[in-house]
Amino acid sequence: MNRRSTLLTIIAAVIFAFCLPGLAAAQNNDPWWGRDQRDQDQRDQDQRDRDYRRDRRDRRDRDDDQDRNDGSYNRGRYGYDSRTLRDAVRRIKDGTHRLQNDVDRNLDHSRINGSNREDHINTDMEEFRRAADRLDSRLGNARDLNRSANEAESLISSANEMSHELGRFQLDSRTFSDWKSLQTDLHIVADAYGLRYTGGRYNPRYDDRYPNDRRNNNNDWWRRIPGIGRP
Repeated sequence: MNRRSTLLTIIAAVIFAFCLPGLAAAQNNDPWWGRDQRDQDQRDQDQRDRDYRRDRRDRRDRDDDQDRNDGSYNRGRYGYDSRTLRDAVRRIKDGTHRLQNDVDRNLDHSRINGSNREDHINTDMEEFRRAADRLDSRLGNARDLNRSANEAESLISSANEMSHELGRFQLDSRTFSDWKSLQTDLHIVADAYGLRYTGGRYNPRYDDRYPNDRRNNNNDWWRRIPGIGRP
C-alpha cells in the first residue's frame, strides 16, 4: 500500500513538474505550445520589413538614376537640366503676360497708336504670349523634349519676331526691363531644344538716363550758328 502511494505521489509530482511551465505561461496569456510558431512569425515579419526597406531603397536609387539620366539627356550645351528648363518656361509664361500689358500701354502712347503697324505688333505679341502658354502646358516634367518640340519652336520663332518688332520703336523703362528679363530664359529654351534664338542683340533704342524718353532732341541747333557749325 505504501509502495503504491509512493508511486502515485512520484507520478503526480512528475505530471505537476511537466505542467508547471504551461501554467505559468497561461497566467501570462502566452501558451507555451504556440511560442515556437510566434517566434517564427516574428522572424518572418522582420524579414518582410527588411525586404520592404531594401526594395524602397532600391526604388529610390533607381528613381535618382533615372532623374540623372533624364537630366543628362535633356541638357543642352550649357548643361540646363529638366528642372532648370521647367522653371525657365514658367518664368517666360508669366513674363509674356506682363510684357503684353507693357507693349499695349507703350503703343498707346506712341506715334504709331491707331496704325496698322500697332495692330501688327499687338498681333505678334499675342502670338508670343500664347506660344509661351502652350509650351508651359505641353512641357510636363520636361523629360521628353520631343513631346514639346513644336511648341518650343513656335515660342522661339515668336520671340525672334518680337525682338525685331521691339527694336524698331522706343521702349519705356518698364517695357524694356520686362523684355530684358526674358532673354536668359529664352536662351535656355533655345539651347535645350537645339534652336537658334537671335533676340536680345538689337539696339533697343532706350537710354536709362531718360527713363520717360523726354530727351531734349533739338537737332544740334548750335551747328547752325555762323562760325560754330560747318566751316
